[in-house]
Amino acid sequence: MLNRADKEGLIISHFVFHILEKDEEDPTFLDEVVLTNNQKTFFSKWLSESINMGNEYEFRNPDHPGGVKSLCSKIRNENEFIESSKQMSSEFKRFHKGSSSDGLLIIALVQLQTGSALFLVKMNYSETLQYDLATINGRTVAVLKEVSNPINESRQAIQKAALINIDSEYEWDVFAQDKQNPISHKIADYFQNFLDVREKEVASYLTRKVFAAVSTWAKRYKADIDPDQNYTDYKGRAYEYLSSSDEFDSEAYINSVISDSDEERRVRLKNSLRSFLADNGLEGRAFEIKRASIGKSQSKITWQTHSDVKISFTGTPESNNIESRTQKNGETVITITTNRVTKT
Repeated sequence: MLNRADKEGLIISHFVFHILEKDEEDPTFLDEVVLTNNQKTFFSKWLSESINMGNEYEFRNPDHPGGVKSLCSKIRNENEFIESSKQMSSEFKRFHKGSSSDGLLIIALVQLQTGSALFLVKMNYSETLQYDLATINGRTVAVLKEVSNPINESRQAIQKAALINIDSEYEWDVFAQDKQNPISHKIADYFQNFLDVREKEVASYLTRKVFAAVSTWAKRYKADIDPDQNYTDYKGRAYEYLSSSDEFDSEAYINSVISDSDEERRVRLKNSLRSFLADNGLEGRAFEIKRASIGKSQSKITWQTHSDVKISFTGTPESNNIESRTQKNGETVITITTNRVTKT
C-alpha cells in the first residue's frame, strides 16, 4: 500500500493499455495511448486509488529471464516500454485460461517520491476508458475521450490490480488485490502465477504496527481526544478489536477504537485516526490478525494509585469487570468484580 505522500505525488511516466477479448487467443495490442494533461492528472489519481486494499507479495524467482520481474527492468527504458508491455499482456492472457470477461490491461510506469513502480490493472470495459482507435504510420493508436464519471465509480470496473516495486523504498516486491476475494483480497492463482509471486509473511508485523499506531496517535493528539478519556482507553479498545477479529479491516478498526458520546468530536477523531493510518500506509490494509504477536508488555495497561497500588490488565476496563468512578470530593473509587482472588 502506498503511503499518502506517494499517492499524492504520483506522476505517470508511460501509460498504455491492451485489449483483452475472451474469444481471442492473443490481445489486441496498441502502440500508443494519447493522454491530454487533464487525463494524465485524472489517471494519476485513479491509479493511486486503484489499489485501496490488498496484500504484500515477493517474487518467487526474481532472476527468471522471462518473468514479470525481468520485464520490469526493461520497461523502464522509454524505447522498450511498449514492446515490454505487449509481452506482459501476452503472458497475462496465457496464464488466464479460465472464464474471463472482455476488458483491458492497463500498464503504467509511475514515479513516486521514493522511486519508480509499475501498475498493472485488469478492468472490464467501462465509461472511464472510452476511446477511438486510429492507424498512424502503421501504428495502432488510441485517443481517449474525456472522462466524465467520478473516480470512485470508475474503480468499480477494476477486477485485479498489482503495483510492482521497481526501485522504491517499499519492502514488498508486489502489492496486489483481487475483486474476486473482497474480504481477504488474496489474488487468484493464475494472477499469482503470472506475477510469479508468493505472499509475504507480514501479518504479525502489521498486527503489531496497527496496534502501536493507535497509542502513538492518541498521545500525539491528546489535546483533541475526549477529556474524560486517556490514551490507554483507545489502546484498550484497539486490543479488544485485534483480539476478537480474524481479518483486519481498517474502517471497522477505526469504528471500534473511537468511542465518544460527542458526535461531532467522534466524527473528527475518526477522520483524524483514518488520516494517521493513511500517512503510515495502514489504511485499507487487509491481513490475517496475529494476536499472539502483540507482547504482554505492549498490550498491558497499568493504573497506579496515590498509595502505589497498581492494577494491570489488557483490553478495556469493562471487559475486565473494572469500574472506575470519581466522587464529589475528587477521590476515585475503583471496583473490581471477580470470582477469584489469588494472594501472593
